[in-house]
Amino acid sequence: MKNYIYLFTILFALQSKSQTVQSSCNADTSITNLYQTDAKRLAVRKFYKQNLSFKDSVNIPVSHSDSVLKALVAVHNAVGLVARDTVVDIFNIHTFLDPYLKDIYIKADTSEFWMMQLKNNVIPTGYSLVDDIIDNYNLTKVYYFQFSQNPAIAEVKFKSNELLNMKALSEYVQNIPQIISTSYGLIGGDGPDITDSIFTDRIQLTYSYGWGDCPVGCPFRRYWKFNVYNDCSVEYLGSYGSTIDFYVGLDELSNSANFLYPNPAQDFLQIEPDFLKDAVSINCNSSSGKIINLDIDNSGQIDISHLNSGMYFFELRNKDGVIYQKVVVE
Repeated sequence: MKNYIYLFTILFALQSKSQTVQSSCNADTSITNLYQTDAKRLAVRKFYKQNLSFKDSVNIPVSHSDSVLKALVAVHNAVGLVARDTVVDIFNIHTFLDPYLKDIYIKADTSEFWMMQLKNNVIPTGYSLVDDIIDNYNLTKVYYFQFSQNPAIAEVKFKSNELLNMKALSEYVQNIPQIISTSYGLIGGDGPDITDSIFTDRIQLTYSYGWGDCPVGCPFRRYWKFNVYNDCSVEYLGSYGSTIDFYVGLDELSNSANFLYPNPAQDFLQIEPDFLKDAVSINCNSSSGKIINLDIDNSGQIDISHLNSGMYFFELRNKDGVIYQKVVVE
């Protein structure tokens, strides 16, 4: 067992490239909105994981989500930091959709007057206990579905226009008379995610990207770890986990080199002569991992006039191994 631990420690140390840059925890609304759901979701996860009294609160206190939101924004703003482009630009990693913060499902007898009203899209329904829930939590009816004839029971799905602790709301609504049962949005499977650990001087964020048969649980996963300090400086601690073969954040690799120019480019790229003479092959992938076929002439000029604007990842193989470069096509 010690050998395995020792090997893991070596591998992590080899891949860790600690680097710290000064960033900012502030951004315009378009950026903060990108991470608002992540921050609220991480807060709700913490409530249940640590069994805090806030787990019974439908509204998610800003005091528990704001610090994490600022940390997420700081990583987004740390454009000079190694691997920031991997988690933000390439994989666009956000929290996995568990718990879901939007949906609630209510089951009741179709003969109830307020259920008839919901079926006919009449809101308020006349049942004050239900109407108050709809009004207080800004709920919108999504569908009405009758799935049982005897007894006649229907399910109504509501979606909130706010980010709420839907598990707490579901448990509260369950106690309203005439409601048979409630449930909240549950997400199956697995996928990319962000987790957090909160310390007095920093918040540690771990971004992960999972792939493979994710509907039953991603068998492959890679992790990138960051510290965000109270002054909004961001430290990249390294990456570990499964190797991503199809494309990677090239700033993580020690074998990256500038063998193509110009960069950014528009109509063509040129392979540097010193690299061209030893080249065995050159491959290109889009930011989504798609293999791109390119025409290369004898002088090493590559026609990219047909490529859409965006980031592309080039891999050049020579007798010494493989080198990589990111290229922006305008």
